[in-house]
Amino acid sequence: MYNFFEMPVNSKSELDELINSIIPLILYFSSETCNVCHSVLPKLIDTIEAFPVSFVKVKADTQPEICGQLLVFTVPTILIFYEGKEILRE
Repeated sequence: MYNFFEMPVNSKSELDELINSIIPLILYFSSETCNVCHSVLPKLIDTIEAFPVSFVKVKADTQPEICGQLLVFTVPTILIFYEGKEILRE
């Protein structure tokens, strides 16, 4: 039921558009070299698949500008936005 995107946004303005949508948004920041990131992702997807959310996996290695703008300094990091506001940071 969720919408899964493999980092379709290339700029902060595109990300802002997703954040301000009506559907809740989950941003999952990960790295190709992070073993914890690879083990958390399947569990996260299993958890959210029954809910109407958009899910964006952000590769922190290739998107440092977006990580910096959202103050993401470690991976894995999960941000949840609802109605344009950050409601959870893990």
